[in-house]
Amino acid sequence: MNMLQATDLVCGYGKIPVIGVLNFSVNANDILIFVGPNGVGKTTLARTLATLLPPLRGKITFNGVDITKHRKDIYYVPEDVDLPLELRVIDYLRLVPYMYMKPVERSEAEKALEIVSLTHAQKARLRELSMGQRRRVMLVTTLLVKAPITIIDDPLNYLDEYASEYIFPEILENLSKMGLHVIITLRQEHRYKTDTSKVIDLTNYSYMYKKRSA
Repeated sequence: MNMLQATDLVCGYGKIPVIGVLNFSVNANDILIFVGPNGVGKTTLARTLATLLPPLRGKITFNGVDITKHRKDIYYVPEDVDLPLELRVIDYLRLVPYMYMKPVERSEAEKALEIVSLTHAQKARLRELSMGQRRRVMLVTTLLVKAPITIIDDPLNYLDEYASEYIFPEILENLSKMGLHVIITLRQEHRYKTDTSKVIDLTNYSYMYKKRSA
């Protein structure tokens, strides 16, 4: 069985631990949601799982092999909205999957825009979109890339209430049907869950919170 697994994982910067010790696994079709307030270590964990930071201790494997051997299988969506603003929306949606060796037809990109209610903006340049609209575009690329390991850091960042309550859940539902290993970080637990989602409260593993309670 395809599985992403973390064993005795501690994440941080340099020699300073931020989050850990974590043990978890994510099977195909699973959505693992890490929840915690700002400063708890969500981004540190997400960047470590995406191989952008090395673990301080422990290991991360995918199908029994060190995660660094599977970088081509990882798609990481950061919490920041930093896009090539001169690109047109439709071109961006086709470019991102192409960079992951998964070219998509224009019709598929247009269908993705329907999901995030941006069909009318397909020919607009990204700089013409609001921050919330840009975030929608970033999120829907996950449905086009279809990476075996899909990591989304704080997907609700910049989203308006409608997008948070309706568009994000639809993206999540589509991801859950694709056979992917999906990891999401959120500031607080979202009311919408899939049949294959599970939640881990990171305040139980944060070094900052451990110090506060000591």
